[in-house]
Amino acid sequence: MTALVDGPNLKRRLINFRRLALTSIKIPISKSVKHSTLIKAWEAADVDAQFAKTTWGQKLAQQARRATLTDFERFTVRKLKQKRNKIIAKKVKELKGK
Repeated sequence: MTALVDGPNLKRRLINFRRLALTSIKIPISKSVKHSTLIKAWEAADVDAQFAKTTWGQKLAQQARRATLTDFERFTVRKLKQKRNKIIAKKVKELKGK
């Protein structure tokens, strides 16, 4: 089974249901609207901002940010993670000792 899909970064086409992931974000439009009408409704509903607030959107933003890290920034992140893990391990050890 397929669905007719259209959006700002995508041409109108059929996509198989298995390849779709539904969200709770809705746009109040009627059936068979023009692409330009859909884009106006999309912008009026501020769908991109709504999606960015979801955990899925935040995860994608984080992946994009990590993909653009420099070598030194990756090193800094690794060192900060090591510090965090030492603090957690110390706290766990302290709690187990009680």
